[in-house]
Amino acid sequence: MSGTVLTWAFFIVLMGASAIVAIKLQNIYNERGK
Repeated sequence: MSGTVLTWAFFIVLMGASAIVAIKLQNIYNERGK
């Protein structure tokens, strides 16, 4: 059970980090586009 919880926690953190990186890259791209 604990193993499944750790897997989900890691997955959620990984998705959150990917979303933050994607947003930052998009903001940089938009700034260069101007």
